[in-house]
Amino acid sequence: MKRSILCLLLPCMFALSVWASPGERPVGNSIYYWRTTFQVTDSEQAFLREHNIKRLYLRMFDVDVEQKEGVTTQPSPIASIQFKDAKNLQQTMALVDECVPTVFITLRALKAMQSDSQLYAKKLTERVLNMCSYHELSDKIKEVQLDCDWTATTEQAYFSFLEQVRTLLHEQGIELSATIRLHQLRSAVPPVDRGVLMMYNTGSFKHPKTKNSILDYADVYPYLKNYKGYDLPLDYAFPVFEWGIWFTDNVFQSIVRGLDYNNTEQFYTEDGVYYLVQRWVNCENLWLGPNDVVRREKASVETIEKVKKLLPFTEQTSIILYHLDENNLTNYTNYETKTLFTRPSAR
Repeated sequence: MKRSILCLLLPCMFALSVWASPGERPVGNSIYYWRTTFQVTDSEQAFLREHNIKRLYLRMFDVDVEQKEGVTTQPSPIASIQFKDAKNLQQTMALVDECVPTVFITLRALKAMQSDSQLYAKKLTERVLNMCSYHELSDKIKEVQLDCDWTATTEQAYFSFLEQVRTLLHEQGIELSATIRLHQLRSAVPPVDRGVLMMYNTGSFKHPKTKNSILDYADVYPYLKNYKGYDLPLDYAFPVFEWGIWFTDNVFQSIVRGLDYNNTEQFYTEDGVYYLVQRWVNCENLWLGPNDVVRREKASVETIEKVKKLLPFTEQTSIILYHLDENNLTNYTNYETKTLFTRPSAR
């Protein structure tokens, strides 16, 4: 049974440890952890050490509403992260300087929370901090991040919610950051301390003519060609994940992962991007049929480096990779990963 967002775990006890000014914020390599069970493998821990990862953005839960018997439920946390190995958690946190709890909020939940945004802001903040306290992460927490793809019609509600959350966090000596998508650069600036510009999922993955929905320079350029900066300190997040986009007769079916594209009995390709299904293939209980097409997508180092040149970097700009998963990180050599973490101004 899913817990209500009103659920409290423990009394919240946090020390006042916020940085005196944005200029004092430590700069370092960062990465997201976006899985529902916290279990960092030996190779992933080695990655954190090798690439001097200072900040781990840790997705804690999503906030959403559901339809039950025709009735919309109250906004509630779903898919909360599970910490099943305290030793693994302790070992991983010893490798980083900071942990940034991150919460994704759906637009459906955001609209529902308008009925009492002050209450929901309080409960969300308490739940995040209580989870961190319970799992002994408090000394790593200097920032909390909210992730929501707000629109023009939900901007006012979201910004009001952010203001209330930021006030509550500042009372605990903690800053608030928010994710920023490319289309939101042209909107008002959210009332937070920092932002993370998400340089991935930039195209329409459902469209059969999209070249690469994860990151395509042609999709990014119109937003950044005259970009001079943002009235908020920004870090930049770049993709290091892969997925397949499955089509039947040019109609989108699903995002698929874990396919063995090297299996020539199952797939045929001429360009390493579009794979023709040769026979029935089972993928996580989905059946891909003969003559279906899978568009294999990932962001190349060359594309990411080209996009970086469109972005202004300062001494306080951090680069964040999305996300920590050895299955995807092995797609990049050690040298390529170091290149991804290199800021243009530092070359």
